[in-house]
Amino acid sequence: MVWEELTMTTKASTADRRARAGFSLAEATVALVILGMAAAGVLLPFAGGASVQAEGLRRTLSARLANDLIERIVATPYDQIIPTWDGRRSSNTSN
Repeated sequence: MVWEELTMTTKASTADRRARAGFSLAEATVALVILGMAAAGVLLPFAGGASVQAEGLRRTLSARLANDLIERIVATPYDQIIPTWDGRRSSNTSN
């Protein structure tokens, strides 16, 4: 009889431990929130870096376009600079 009671008590305590061994919904939610915050902290600098890179590409393109325009102006004969590059593209130099 004692042996049966001891065995039943052991089985009950093992079942209790199994029931308490997993995570509760609240614990899982808290863990998910913490992981989400950590992931956001890691990924946000990458987004900022992408915007800085895009700004650098725009500035590089602007500098190349400005350089190309300056080279075209420098290659223009002196007497044709104003008629060609004053925005009207007129051939008349008396304006």
